[in-house]
Amino acid sequence: MQGSLSQLSGKILKITQPSIWKNNYELKYDEELIGKITLRNIFSFGLFITVGEDEWEIYKPNFWKAEIAVRVKGRENPVAAYNKKFFSREGTVYLPKGQRLKIKSGIAKRKYGVFALSGVCLASIKDEVSFKARSLVYIESSSELLDKYPWVIILAWYLTRKRKQAAAAG
Repeated sequence: MQGSLSQLSGKILKITQPSIWKNNYELKYDEELIGKITLRNIFSFGLFITVGEDEWEIYKPNFWKAEIAVRVKGRENPVAAYNKKFFSREGTVYLPKGQRLKIKSGIAKRKYGVFALSGVCLASIKDEVSFKARSLVYIESSSELLDKYPWVIILAWYLTRKRKQAAAAG
């Protein structure tokens, strides 16, 4: 993608699964590929994200804790972390330099989003019902944090996806 997510403010992006046989997804605007998402496997928690030249890994550093970490692919130390309060529909993404964003899920869990601490919605995501996984991403507001950390949108999508899988399992 040339430019930033802020340039797509007011636009709709799509997260789609090109093949139901693989755990690969694509983040697209119209037909332009913005990012690639590769899930490790269906039973573990983790994924790899590529946006432009940048690559990140989202993983659980400790099986027993709820914390989720983000690191640059190939590096050992995390650059960000996500924590959610027990039984809460929102969690906080802790970014470098003390910056933070909120990820909130909706009541019906069909719409969720990324919010600034001021409460402004930066991006909202809505799942569509189809044979292959497909979600619509609405870039609601321009944000320097979304431009710098585009993986936050994919983290919000992935957290809700895992929550739905856990609810369906039991």
